[in-house]
Amino acid sequence: MKSIFTPQIIDISSRWIISAIFSVSAVMKMISFKDTTVAVLGYEIVGISLASYVAIGLIAMETFMALWGVSGWKKQLFHQITITIFVVFIMFIISAWARGLEINCGCFGSSEVPENPVLGYIKDIIRDCVFIAISAVGLWSLGRKKKDD
Repeated sequence: MKSIFTPQIIDISSRWIISAIFSVSAVMKMISFKDTTVAVLGYEIVGISLASYVAIGLIAMETFMALWGVSGWKKQLFHQITITIFVVFIMFIISAWARGLEINCGCFGSSEVPENPVLGYIKDIIRDCVFIAISAVGLWSLGRKKKDD
């Protein structure tokens, strides 16, 4: 009996899941743009004059990635860039944690700092690792598809 989990289904599923994540994140950032800007400031990497531009850039990037994922164009590159983006997000979280900052990652438009920032950092890193794993499985499936052909 043949499995319904073909490499093509796995790739499409992973791309659409990641696209949904980027979409929700972008929409939440748009809805609470002020909180997004505050979250960007919390990282203490850019000043107040650039924070809103960085927030706009994040929204634009996430919107682009969401549309790219569902388009199916250059699937391997999509997965590779997605993994890179989430690794960079993790690096920013670790940087804030190492510098003793108490922040909310701002990933989904909130700037409210959790009661236990360390637990918040760990939760955010684990969540981003799950997103990396989803995209890595999609990337893996593209390799499987070529072997099966």
